[in-house]
Amino acid sequence: MPSLIINDVTPDMSSLDINYVKSEMPSFIINIVKPEMPSLAIHDVKHEMPSLIINDVTPDMSSLDINDVKSEMPSFIINIVKPEMHFIGHPRC
Repeated sequence: MPSLIINDVTPDMSSLDINYVKSEMPSFIINIVKPEMPSLAIHDVKHEMPSLIINDVTPDMSSLDINDVKSEMPSFIINIVKPEMHFIGHPRC
């Protein structure tokens, strides 16, 4: 399977082995990242997955460095960045 598409990451997916995904699936797409998936390490995967796409970023993704991503990953796309993303610790209503 060359690509992995996750439309809705629920708590049951929290055990997803990102390292395995990173090595086996270069095209990693997440449409909705739920707060229950804190193990997703964007800073780790961005160098390994140039096609990483996130359409909906929730508060737990607040550590994402947009400027860093833009400069190192031109194909990285974020369609919706929640206001909470800029304030670590703010819960999503």
